[in-house]
Amino acid sequence: MKEHIISELKGGSLSKTILIKKNNKKFIRKLIDIEKNREFGFYRWLSQLKKIQRLNNVFPRLFPKVLRSGLINKSYFFDIEYFSRSKNCYEYLINEKNTKKINLIFEKIIKNLNMLNNIKYPSVNDSHKIYFNEEIKRRIIHFKNNKKGKNFINYKEYEINGKKIKNSINKIISWLDTNTLDFKTSRECYTHGNLTLENILFIPSKNRIVFIDPYEENFVDSSYQEISQLLQSCNSHYELLCNTKVTINKNILNFNCVVPTGLKTFNKYLKKYIDMNFSTKEKQIIKFYEMAQFIRMLPFKLENDPDRAKLFFVLAIKIFNNEIYE
Repeated sequence: MKEHIISELKGGSLSKTILIKKNNKKFIRKLIDIEKNREFGFYRWLSQLKKIQRLNNVFPRLFPKVLRSGLINKSYFFDIEYFSRSKNCYEYLINEKNTKKINLIFEKIIKNLNMLNNIKYPSVNDSHKIYFNEEIKRRIIHFKNNKKGKNFINYKEYEINGKKIKNSINKIISWLDTNTLDFKTSRECYTHGNLTLENILFIPSKNRIVFIDPYEENFVDSSYQEISQLLQSCNSHYELLCNTKVTINKNILNFNCVVPTGLKTFNKYLKKYIDMNFSTKEKQIIKFYEMAQFIRMLPFKLENDPDRAKLFFVLAIKIFNNEIYE
C-alpha cells in the first residue's frame, strides 16, 4: 500500500521530520540529505539513529522503537513508532493551568530522567575541554565566519526589547580556560542529550512519558546538561522564542513574548528541585550549560532561520553576563 504523508513536523535540526500513514498505521520518518551540510546534517542524524536504537534496548518504554531505515532518492531515512493522542510537554504546558497536573508531569519527567541518569560509567579525563572547543568555540567561529552572522558579532552591545546587553563573547571564550568551576567528573551517566520540553511526549490516556530526539554529541554526559536543557525550555523559553516573531534592526532586537502560566509553574517546580539537589557551584555549571545550549544551536539556526540565530546568540550572552561571569 502506498505511503501517505499526513504532515511535516517542526524540528531544530537539519533533518526533515514527517508523519506518515501506511496500511492504517502511522509512524514518524526522519530524512537527511546525503550530500548537503553533512557535518551538521547527516552525522547528527546518524548519531541520533544509533542513540535511539541503544536507549530503546535499555529503556523500551521510555524511548521509541526504530522500525526501519534506508535510502529514498537523495536522502537517508529512519522510521520510528508514532504515539497517537500524545502531546509534547511544551504544547501541553502552554495550555495547562492546573498546578496538580503540572506537578504530576514534572515528577514523572524527573523520575524517568533519574532512572536514565542513574546508570553510571567511568568518565574520560578532560572531556569537558573537547565540549568547550567543539560545542562553544567552534560554533562561535562558525557564526563569525558565516555571512549571515559575521557582521552581527562585532557590535559592542545589543538591545533586546529596550534592555541593553554588553557583547561579552570574548569573555565567554577566555572564561572557558580560566574558570574555577569543576567540570571534571569521575562518573558520567546515560543521558538523553537534548531534553527540552518539546522532546518529551506525554500520553494522557496512559499517563506515560516518552523521550524523543536524543542528542549524542555532548562529549560529557552529565545530569547537569539534562537539567540545563529543561531550564532552556521553561526558564529561557526556547520553544516559545522559536515560535515568536523577531524583528532585528542592526543590533536592536524586538519580540513580543507572553509566558503561559503552565511554563511559569513548571519552571517554579524545576528551580525548587535544583535548589534542593545541587550545590552553589553545581548550579553555576547548570547555568553555564543553559547558556551553551543556545550557542551550540547556532549552525542549525543560521541555515534555516538566521534571525533566530542572532537572537539565540544574544540570549547566550545575556545568561553569561547575568548569571555566570564573576
